[in-house]
Amino acid sequence: MAQQEHDTGTSVRLPELNFITAEVEGTKVVADTKVADTETEVADMESKQFETMFEMQKELFGNLEELNRSWVARIQSQLEIAFELVGKLTATRSIPDAATAYQECMSRQMEGFAEDGRRLFADGQKFMSTVAQLLPKGSVAGGV
Repeated sequence: MAQQEHDTGTSVRLPELNFITAEVEGTKVVADTKVADTETEVADMESKQFETMFEMQKELFGNLEELNRSWVARIQSQLEIAFELVGKLTATRSIPDAATAYQECMSRQMEGFAEDGRRLFADGQKFMSTVAQLLPKGSVAGGV
């Protein structure tokens, strides 16, 4: 720090500044290098934050697309089960055959429902962990 003395006889410590002096077309330009360095650092930090946020959002939307595909596939499998049941029922000639067709259909649907529950829980966990990464630190669990 540089010292500067006032008329009163007291000395004051002033911060040292690093200046760059350049001459541009006959005009003298003076700039503080610390300000330029700070602006560069802030720009770099903002760029990194933007890239990080973009990657997180990309991951979130990728997860949502994957969830969408899996649920559409599940709906299609349920439709296939229903169409098979209709086909079997039209081909049956007795009540025991119809009961067997219903029992097979219900068994497959119950397996599907159990899988749906597991998938829903896993998808929920995956979604929440991705969303938690997007939130600022401390904003989860009662923080602001």
